[in-house]
Amino acid sequence: MIGASAPHVTDIELDRRRPSPELLVRIAEKLGVPLSELEALDARLRPDVKEWMEERPEVSQLLRRLKDAPDAEQLLRKLRRIVDRETKGKA
Repeated sequence: MIGASAPHVTDIELDRRRPSPELLVRIAEKLGVPLSELEALDARLRPDVKEWMEERPEVSQLLRRLKDAPDAEQLLRKLRRIVDRETKGKA
């Protein structure tokens, strides 16, 4: 139904492969869900984000500090609000 072999779909389901952007669109269409919902479920870093982080070691350092902070959840919520506010309308 989505133009991929059963073994390919199995690999995607088991996190052994990542679907191409085109295949992800077809999956979203067949499931009747917005593409953005499927994209949001993928916790892996996109290659461009990974490259950006590698170019900026302070990002990894901040994430490690955030992870170990006693109030990590509260800090993460604050960070999310700041990023949402600063990027609103820029996407």
